[in-house]
Amino acid sequence: MRDKGKIWTLQQSRGDAVGVHACVGITKIEAKLIERLLRVNNIVEGPKITYQKTQKDKKPLPIDFKIDKEGMLHYEAVLKTLLLEDFADGKHKEIFGDYDDFIPYVPTGARKEIDILLLKYNGNDDILWYQILELKHGEFTKQELQKLITYEKWIIRERAENSLQVYPVALAFEFNDEVIDFARKRKEYKEKSIRLIKYYFDSKAKSIKLEELE
Repeated sequence: MRDKGKIWTLQQSRGDAVGVHACVGITKIEAKLIERLLRVNNIVEGPKITYQKTQKDKKPLPIDFKIDKEGMLHYEAVLKTLLLEDFADGKHKEIFGDYDDFIPYVPTGARKEIDILLLKYNGNDDILWYQILELKHGEFTKQELQKLITYEKWIIRERAENSLQVYPVALAFEFNDEVIDFARKRKEYKEKSIRLIKYYFDSKAKSIKLEELE
């Protein structure tokens, strides 16, 4: 529970911590471990409950799709919501590859949270690669870039077997020149490249389109 072992995405501090989200993200593998733990500790199971859902029960989330200008969302949380919904439907694999799992708000052990973490499994419980997504609804600046690099170092140090498994991704409406220049120089020096992915919000379809900058 402290950045070690199988279950590592749970947070202990809730409610009393400023800036800490009151949600818990777990991987598919962790969910199986929790289910196994429940079965081990409960040898007698109650009757199976069948839940019936109808279309009437489904209500749209109260999402504010306000935009600051054409294609740019006003709220970062809305951008994250749309992305998570797309990942749940298996979309954007032409951009991010054949991911198997995704987790929002991943704690890094220093009261900081990765926006979204994409995972690819190696046919079993082993993680083949990590993609760290740092989001910005507007302009991606040096401040967000520094956070992304910090998360990259944390994953390499605490979770990955080697640095080749970790891919940092900056996703925003636009990127300032300093960020673009750093990403290009990093690639030129043959270090792990930082992918810059631009989003565009379609107001009519209430969906986002992604395009990677060269």
